[in-house]
Amino acid sequence: MKGLFEPIRQTAWYQKALTDLREKKPFLIYGAGESVQDHLAASFSYATGRPLLIVAANEVKAKEIFSEMKFYDSDGTYYIASKDLLFSSADSQGLAVADNRAKGLRAIYEKTARTVVLSVDCLFERLAPGKVWQQSVLTISQDTELDEDDLFQRLADMGYERVEQVESPGQAAIRGGIVDIYPIGDDTAVRIELWGDEIDHMSRMDPDTQRSIGDAVDKVMIYPVTEIPIKEDVRRTGIDRIRKGLEEGLKKLSLYTPSRDAVSRVSCKEPRAFPAVDEKLHVAAIDCGMKRNIVRSLNALGCRVTVVPWNTSADVIRAMNPDGIFISNGPGDPTDV
Repeated sequence: MKGLFEPIRQTAWYQKALTDLREKKPFLIYGAGESVQDHLAASFSYATGRPLLIVAANEVKAKEIFSEMKFYDSDGTYYIASKDLLFSSADSQGLAVADNRAKGLRAIYEKTARTVVLSVDCLFERLAPGKVWQQSVLTISQDTELDEDDLFQRLADMGYERVEQVESPGQAAIRGGIVDIYPIGDDTAVRIELWGDEIDHMSRMDPDTQRSIGDAVDKVMIYPVTEIPIKEDVRRTGIDRIRKGLEEGLKKLSLYTPSRDAVSRVSCKEPRAFPAVDEKLHVAAIDCGMKRNIVRSLNALGCRVTVVPWNTSADVIRAMNPDGIFISNGPGDPTDV
């Protein structure tokens, strides 16, 4: 890998940029093509031994960069997808995105990610603090005592779906003392054979054949499907607070008396004249919240419009000698006017 970066390392501008990077000073490189940008980014990460975060303009570009960066470090390069709100309710799409994000976040928290590629949209998505996410990780070792009901409640809190047999990440199943869990972010499922509350045997399992594979494993770490894990007691507390707030809001609403002078607030304060180009008629318009477009329409029909406040007396309107009177619509109850 060193030989790949050696030619560019000989240039003076590269050494200047590398010095600024090591001293944590900002610098700008421009005029480089896309493939050169990837090469530069990989070389800086290699020279400093520091992880690399690449932010792309969109998801398509992020995937392209991810494909290029895997050439330099296939094991330590991760692409974290943005949450797709359009498909958030679709099981297959939603689990695929959750699996992708879990792998990336897991690598970041475990400090095994050397290059992370994501889009601007993904960068601005909110996450629970890393400590909260890591605390929700379920670690099962050979000497762990497991109660089936407690285990599946914990898995439900973590976002796992209980199914007849596991086929994809984020699922769990139990059949006669055998518990199968497909941890999010893993490539294979886990099979736990119980003897009462004790673990008799634990191994990896192939979801396609539903058979155990490989040797026994001593410990597995199960990461949450949801990125904001909420325990049952916290969920109940939240629901209680929502109900209490709703009850208080309804109580205040029942005591609310709507204003009965809505028209006076939206009506004009004094008469205004709107002449027409080809005047044929004169219309007095009583403004109870009239839209300007109504005046334009009357003008277009050859009507000169005089807009008067909602409480203008009949004598004042008669004195204008209009050909017609228009009363506009408006807010509130008409009986209040």
